[in-house]
Amino acid sequence: MITKILLKDSNNAVIYFEGRSPVTVSSDCGNAVELVMHLIKPWPTKEEQERSKLILLKQEIAEMRANDDDKTDVINIEDLEEAV
Repeated sequence: MITKILLKDSNNAVIYFEGRSPVTVSSDCGNAVELVMHLIKPWPTKEEQERSKLILLKQEIAEMRANDDDKTDVINIEDLEEAV
């Protein structure tokens, strides 16, 4: 069980566990907070990842429609295949 998380700077954090030695984690991208959140929160399942991609794609299509004057949709099939 995690007892404490200490953010040393934007790249490094120390996680303290009950009855264990602390562990230092580093992030090369400069976002230790996000890295720690991924460590303490379960990773999304494949289905959740696919659902998120589909939701983002639907939002993108809705935005395209809202900004389109003649209300015709042109969707790049390669982008659609990548999203799914």
